Amino acid sequence: MRRRESVPTTPLEIAKEAYEKNDFPKALDYFERAARAGDADAEYYAGAMLSVGDGARRNSEAALKHFEAAAAKEQPDALYALGRLYLVGDGVDRDPNKSLALLDRAVLAYPPGAGRAKATETRDALAKVLEEQANPEAAAKAAAAEAAEKAADKANSKANAKEKPQAMAQPTAQDKPKDASAAK
Repeated sequence: MRRRESVPTTPLEIAKEAYEKNDFPKALDYFERAARAGDADAEYYAGAMLSVGDGARRNSEAALKHFEAAAAKEQPDALYALGRLYLVGDGVDRDPNKSLALLDRAVLAYPPGAGRAKATETRDALAKVLEEQANPEAAAKAAAAEAAEKAADKANSKANAKEKPQAMAQPTAQDKPKDASAAK
């Protein structure tokens, strides 16, 4: 018996299949259909396609609307994408604090795995920069302490490399007394 291949039936399934076949206009059309039906993943995919110009001319404004709609439903990829947009100011006014809030939400929305790890790394790096900007004196002290620690580690490594343990030397004929009377 020949096994039947499943035929995509929902707009999201049709969109994903079209995308895999590099039929970007069809994929975008079906992602947008699914998005209008309320699918958060479809909102994200439509935004992602429009942000780079897959399937249509690049449209940052339309991409932003899709990302915002998906983010309102806590779609993790959309939260991360919006966080990045606000971080760099792509199509929006640059707002690192809003970016940090979106990245926090993305970390919570992602299941454990690579997506969460990426969002956590980005969020933590941004939080560190914002903290350093808010308290430059403490940041300077921390940087100085870190530099001093690295310098000390480097100096210790060099000193340890110079102090190689010497092998125990076997006594030679010169080291032995020639006779018992000479030893006295």
